[in-house]
Amino acid sequence: VEFYAPWCPACKSFQEVWQEFADWASISNTVNVAQVNILNAPELNGRFLVFSLPSIFHVRDGVYRYYDMSRNLEELQDFVVGQHHDKFQPIPAYMAPDSFMMAVVGHFFALAAKVRNFQNLLTNTYGLPYWFAYI
Repeated sequence: VEFYAPWCPACKSFQEVWQEFADWASISNTVNVAQVNILNAPELNGRFLVFSLPSIFHVRDGVYRYYDMSRNLEELQDFVVGQHHDKFQPIPAYMAPDSFMMAVVGHFFALAAKVRNFQNLLTNTYGLPYWFAYI
């Protein structure tokens, strides 16, 4: 699973590689590949605790691992085919996206997005000064 943002320069440069990887995975039927736009899914972003972009997670059988190897097609393919994901430490159970604690964190991320949207409504639509949204 890749987490990205449309405004992120690193995400834009990685997009072609990720698409090639997704095409390869689809043809070879080795792994399911997904993308998450963090602007459209703030709760999921919070559950995975994404702080850098693009972020890649390997998810298999309820075990979550953060991918921090090279971002080229060959490395991604080798990671899957070579079963290198077993060499990576799984995310601890209490920090896993399906844990209770991370569900709470996800709700806070979603709430923060709603507050941001409300502030944008007040400032951009109604023309109120930014400081007004904090009252």
